[in-house]
Amino acid sequence: MSKKIRLYMQKIASLYGYQNAIYFFFYAQAHKKEFLRWFGFIETKLPACFSETFKTRLAMRGSRRFVRPWMTTAERLDLMISHYTFLVDRFSSAGLAALLDKSGVQLVVLTGKSGKKYIMKMTGEMSKDGCIRIILIDPDNTRLASITGVIGKDKNNEKVFWVGALQGGTPLSSDGTQASDGKKPVADATKDLNGLRPKQAVLHAVCAVSMLFGVKKILAPSLKNQIAIKNWRKGGNIHTEYDTFWDEYTEGKTDSHGDYSLTLPLPRRRLEDVQQKRRKDWVLRYGRVDEMTAGINKALDSL
Repeated sequence: MSKKIRLYMQKIASLYGYQNAIYFFFYAQAHKKEFLRWFGFIETKLPACFSETFKTRLAMRGSRRFVRPWMTTAERLDLMISHYTFLVDRFSSAGLAALLDKSGVQLVVLTGKSGKKYIMKMTGEMSKDGCIRIILIDPDNTRLASITGVIGKDKNNEKVFWVGALQGGTPLSSDGTQASDGKKPVADATKDLNGLRPKQAVLHAVCAVSMLFGVKKILAPSLKNQIAIKNWRKGGNIHTEYDTFWDEYTEGKTDSHGDYSLTLPLPRRRLEDVQQKRRKDWVLRYGRVDEMTAGINKALDSL
């Protein structure tokens, strides 16, 4: 029995209960070499702004589903190691602390035609879907859209943003949980932002963040390849139209794993290819995108 595994098992038991600890123990024992490598990274490479509780959650995440259902233990640990290495290399300790805080960091504010303010923020939220979340919220605290994922590498050792989850609009309750259907706020926001749909906005924000890390490609899962669909409690309740959204950028093509590949920067239609009556909104819409990208670059540089 590894002393390290036993130590982490005890930490997990004190924070998350013995059922989680026992599952972690047997899984880590079965993949001892990989987990000892993972523990070494957590203990020696992460700065003090990563709390002991967060480090324990990281250790436990290694034994759980992560980003893709087909990933091996070594692959998902490599993904997390790459992600946090990129963050530590890019941001200061204060910047990392702000990102890891529950409230996250504000990336940019989009002002609609009505004068309403829409906040784009990023959090270091860790879940089965990834380790970073970009979310757009309206003045009523309604989540209009979000993308959760992780910055890692693909089989060719190239930097990639792996999308774990794409979520649409849902009003949030005071504790941050989902409250009710959010289609009307999404429709209202789209109109207010000159036709810029919230999902499009967060995708462009992901593109801006990715390119700052030297990422040239986004890999997004089809619905059948989405990690949450493997959850017996939630798999039948995924309503976001993953495939329809990603089809817009990939012509419906997926790889052998069922992932859509989006090359950065995302291509745009030429203005002359846009219908005459829609050109004004097209110009304003992509003006917003360019302004948002510049704002995100400035916000992340400050970290």
